Amino acid sequence: MKTLLSLFFSLSTFFTSAQVITNEYLVGRWEQDNKTGFIMYFSIDATGELNCKIISAATGGDIKVLKAKIEEGEFYLNTVNERNDWYALNKHTFIDKDTMEVVVKNEYGVHKLIYKRKKLWT
Repeated sequence: MKTLLSLFFSLSTFFTSAQVITNEYLVGRWEQDNKTGFIMYFSIDATGELNCKIISAATGGDIKVLKAKIEEGEFYLNTVNERNDWYALNKHTFIDKDTMEVVVKNEYGVHKLIYKRKKLWT
């Protein structure tokens, strides 16, 4: 009985602490700690739509977002670097409220990156 109660408490804690991904949850500036990848800015416009701007930290060039969607607790972006004609599917999984793992699949393979939410005014 003690084990059952312990299991129930553990599961209920897990499910109540699980983060529900919403547009509002994404808002902010996200970047890699080594500052070599991409900087992602998420905001919500007056109509409630999610806006995403991705900038290459190396070149300053924009990455075009073709599609963005939240599905089954994860956030997906289809992107293209028009300058190089590189297409990618990016799957974002949240580790905590300020950290996400991004798995990028493109013609060069699969890459795992860690992004952190940064203060907008630093």
